[in-house]
Amino acid sequence: PPIKSFDTTGRVLYCGSYSKIVSPGLRVGYLVLDKSLLQKFSVAKQCCDVHTPLFPQMLIAEYMTNYDLDAHIKESCKLYTEKLTCMLTGLEKHMDPRVKFTRPNGGLFVWCTLPEGNSGAEVCSILAQNKVACVPGGTFDPMQRRDKPALRLNYSMPTIEQIEKGTEILGNVIKEFIKG
Repeated sequence: PPIKSFDTTGRVLYCGSYSKIVSPGLRVGYLVLDKSLLQKFSVAKQCCDVHTPLFPQMLIAEYMTNYDLDAHIKESCKLYTEKLTCMLTGLEKHMDPRVKFTRPNGGLFVWCTLPEGNSGAEVCSILAQNKVACVPGGTFDPMQRRDKPALRLNYSMPTIEQIEKGTEILGNVIKEFIKG
């Protein structure tokens, strides 16, 4: 359970977003906080963006009113579990054993770590030429190092067939890239 569920003093804030569970383009978030803090957070938010666009909020409100969000999340989790399993199976089958990758319990991404001295940015560039998209690990590095030996794979958008083909291409490119 979230830490907020244990809060009896109003000290814990809980924030979330509908972007990963309803629609990535809507970018509508929420904050659960003690009422005594609401005015202060409203003022702080206005310093950032004055006002959240109304239309995305209306879409989320309509969805929450007329559809079963819990059922949607359950169905999404089932689909993402299938895609994750497919990606992990493909990585286990095709990936060079020197490359380590996470086996997440949730989320939308698998993190791959290449042997030291290999650039995730270079691998991603070669993969893009082979019509496989990934994000260089340096993107998530505070220092934005191009030579960071990592990459992030997303399994939420591609189809099962694309994941199967993509992991094969990924494995072949990386085996060629990290020779020697």
